[in-house]
Order: sequence, then C-alpha cells, then structure tokens
Amino acid sequence: MAGIGFQLRRFTQEGTLRGFIKGYYNAALVAAGPWVLTVISLIVIGFLMRQNAARTELFLETIIYIYAFSLITTAPFQLIVTRYLADQLDAQKLTAHIPSFLSVGIVSAVFHYVVGFIFFSQVDVSWVYTMISAALFAMVSLVWLLLAFVGAVRAFHLVATSFTAGTIVAILSAYFLGLRVGDVGYLLG
Repeated sequence: MAGIGFQLRRFTQEGTLRGFIKGYYNAALVAAGPWVLTVISLIVIGFLMRQNAARTELFLETIIYIYAFSLITTAPFQLIVTRYLADQLDAQKLTAHIPSFLSVGIVSAVFHYVVGFIFFSQVDVSWVYTMISAALFAMVSLVWLLLAFVGAVRAFHLVATSFTAGTIVAILSAYFLGLRVGDVGYLLG
C-alpha cells in the first residue's frame, strides 16, 4: 500500500477530530476491509455448503492453503513493488503504476499458477479441481499485489465498495455454482 501513509497523515494532521477520525477510518478500511470481507465470505460459503451436504473440509482446507501460501509467496513481489511505488510517488511519477502492475502481475500470476498446480496435483482430487485451485491461488496472490497499488489510487471508498461487491458476487456464485457443479462450483465462486 505504497503512499497510503502520506495521504492518511494529511488527514490526521488537519488538527481536527474529523480529520483524525477520517484518517484512521480510511486506514482501517483499506488495511482490514479486504480481510474482514474475505472471512465473512468464507463463513457464509461454509454455511451454505453444509446446507447442501457438500464436502466442506476439502473446500476449507484448499482455501486455507491458498491463503497461507499466497501470503508467503507473494511477499517478495510485494516488497519490491511497494518500495518501487513509494519511490515513484515521492518523485511524483504516477504514470509508472500501471506498467509496473501489469509486468509484476503477469510474472506473479504465471509463477503462482505453476506453483499451485504442482502443489495441488499432489492431492487426491480431480484434475479440474487441481486446475481451479491453482488458478485461485494465482488470483489471490494478485489480490495481495493489487493491495500494494491501492495507496496510489487514493480512492479508499471505491476500493471498499469494490471488495464488498466482489464478496457478494463470490457468495452468490459459489452458492449457485455449488448447487449445479458440486465442490468445484463452490471453489469457482
């Protein structure tokens, strides 16, 4: 979240209670909002799966491994990108954000898909489940990278609204795809 500190510091240095609250509210929204929405969506999807007698253990284990390992394997990419973006923001070079996201995003997506495919091919699941799990691993890793770019956008409420809409779409699609396709459908959602 390169550069987000500069904007939030401006809010809190206004010297008013409103500025102080605005700064800390936006910090919490950007830093914890995606995590909270992810946890809520997993709880709801897990509940919906139990209602349909689906294999919730496999789904939850897959999601836990994806989130745990994506945080670990994305960290080197995110560290480099965050430092680069902070330098670009400090130099007022805002045009460097999109090309840097595209390049690091492509490299990260390919890397994480391959790693995810190798990992999930060792598990006794269908090849479709393996491919979808690997794709989800790559997508979650891209979300962690994207969060590094959120500070440059400085549209905190737009980011929060987007994550909220994504959570609703994920829950609904997991439910309806799960009813039609089964375990793979829940993972696709």
